Amino acid sequence: MAKLILYCKYALGRLKRHPRSAAVVVTSLASGITANTVVFSAYRAIVDPDASCGTVALVRLYESSNEARLRAFSAPTYRALQDQQRSLSAVST
Repeated sequence: MAKLILYCKYALGRLKRHPRSAAVVVTSLASGITANTVVFSAYRAIVDPDASCGTVALVRLYESSNEARLRAFSAPTYRALQDQQRSLSAVST
């Protein structure tokens, strides 16, 4: 840990003595971070456009019977739920 502090002091001293080098280092870091952010944001927008719209909530719906067991929907029940739903933005598979 002590060596790390000494190395940081040495690096800051060198950058203080050579302000042009410090400007090049800071500009290079800023450019690299900006380019990386732009590339990954564009990739994410193209590949998965729904992910950039906000948080996606996952909901699993089950139908309960009189026996208190959970089971998957039948096709007619699913279509009826899809037609009558009000609280979910969409019911899809």
